[in-house]
Amino acid sequence: MMTGTKVLAVFAALVLFGGATAEARPRAPREAASRKLSRKDLQIERHEWMAQYHVMRANDLPAAIREYQAVLRLDKHRVSAGLALATLYQRSGKPKDALAALGKLTKRNPRQLEVWLALADAQGASGDRAAQSASIARAVALAPRDPAVQAARFEVASRRYRGGEVAVKDELLAGARDYLASSR
Repeated sequence: MMTGTKVLAVFAALVLFGGATAEARPRAPREAASRKLSRKDLQIERHEWMAQYHVMRANDLPAAIREYQAVLRLDKHRVSAGLALATLYQRSGKPKDALAALGKLTKRNPRQLEVWLALADAQGASGDRAAQSASIARAVALAPRDPAVQAARFEVASRRYRGGEVAVKDELLAGARDYLASSR
């Protein structure tokens, strides 16, 4: 067992000789930490935090919807805010508003795979199978090997097959085969 004096001596030795050399220079602050946010970025961040507060703590969906709408007024291309807004519309029982928000988001961000998949999901929930198939086809065109796209494609074909459409059997098998191939 070490006595207090020995512990102090070991600590002093580590401080004096343990890596603090004359060549050591202070670390430069990270670029992201030193970058100052613009006023617009600060407003967007405040609205996002308030929306999350309204959803998580206050369970006030209309207030959260207003906050995400404010974010989209400041930055129309912010995918995360658009997806959150559509999700809140669906949770509030407003599927038409969710479809409208996702439709605007796909026009502003046509190369975002997540937006097309969310739109296909919302269209499926509203019962518009033709539009859902078109959205999934667009997602497949963007990322044909993506497992999430193949899973969505398989899920749609599976629902149609369970609904009584026997003609979709080949599409179902192709979707399952492509999903298994893409997940490897």
